[in-house]
Amino acid sequence: MKSIFSIDGFTFKEAFLLFCLEKEIIESDLEYSKDENVHEGKEQWFIFWKKNINELLVQLVPTEKLSIEKLDKKILCSEIEEEIINLNTNWKYIVLQRCAEFMPYDWFCLNCIENKDAALFNKANPNLKLDQYSKDLTLNKIASFLNIEY
Repeated sequence: MKSIFSIDGFTFKEAFLLFCLEKEIIESDLEYSKDENVHEGKEQWFIFWKKNINELLVQLVPTEKLSIEKLDKKILCSEIEEEIINLNTNWKYIVLQRCAEFMPYDWFCLNCIENKDAALFNKANPNLKLDQYSKDLTLNKIASFLNIEY
């Protein structure tokens, strides 16, 4: 199984855009599941996910103070398009495909299961799942943002 943090085949900017879009998927799911009893577990997982992403961003670009909250998908998309303006590439479809494959809420993929808090949340919320309706809505928005069909 591919790590949810895998950026194989992506430029840094494409990976950063992917992380922004994955964050959007999670935020949409959190909003959709606000009234469900799994919301707290999902929020805690999201906190750990952002922490892992921020650590990865620091590893990838140690000279900049990047964080998932500071990344702007519009700027990233524009910069990617400028860099590959004359290339025939399917990068948008690849990014959308990775978003479609994104399955959050697996505690073991966060590399924090040794953490006492994460272990407790995993025990309390072992079967957190992304709401498919929410994911489909978000994927349609992402496709629209990327100006491609979903």
